[in-house]
Amino acid sequence: MENPKFLGGVVKASDLATLPLDELPRVAFAGRSNVGKSSLLNALTNSKIARVSGEPGKTREMNFFRFCLTRDPKDVLLLVDLPGYGYAKVARTLRDQWGREITTWLKGDEDLALVVALVDGRHGFLDNDLELVKFLVGAHLPFIIAFTKMDKYKSNNQRKQAEKQLTDLSSSMGVDRFIFVSAFGRDGVRPLENVLKEILKESRAVG
Repeated sequence: MENPKFLGGVVKASDLATLPLDELPRVAFAGRSNVGKSSLLNALTNSKIARVSGEPGKTREMNFFRFCLTRDPKDVLLLVDLPGYGYAKVARTLRDQWGREITTWLKGDEDLALVVALVDGRHGFLDNDLELVKFLVGAHLPFIIAFTKMDKYKSNNQRKQAEKQLTDLSSSMGVDRFIFVSAFGRDGVRPLENVLKEILKESRAVG
């Protein structure tokens, strides 16, 4: 099996029928522009499947990737790189369209197994992040918060202090599923790999 494999990108949810998605568990990656979605996907898959750019708002489609997580050919997921939100230089009408199409897909896809909501660990929850969490809770969608860029802290002590603050903040919001990740090094994505393995385990149990 070619691994990973780009299946295509769409702007409109109605165009998803044109992609060979199969009935595989979907894991969507959502977050602010430049939060590190593409970098994290590349680190997770140990490839360059997602285009990384220093320019926020570069991902402008819902991009689907077929990915085998382990050496077992049955451990296949669809990873979905969603357009970033909160980028002011993208026309508001276009941002609104993205939002409508993304929420339509998230609410309507019965194979959606998880939304990984990426939040910059250096800044915590900004207004747009809070809106995303509110939407996910209100729509009863399964999600986990992934605090990114934890490698940016200069010392382990600073990182541990930040992790405690983010943990306390998440708990105060009623969010009990969160992980700390980095796009640099295998250890940085291991927490995410463990979450995806659980999804595959649950998928096999149901199937």
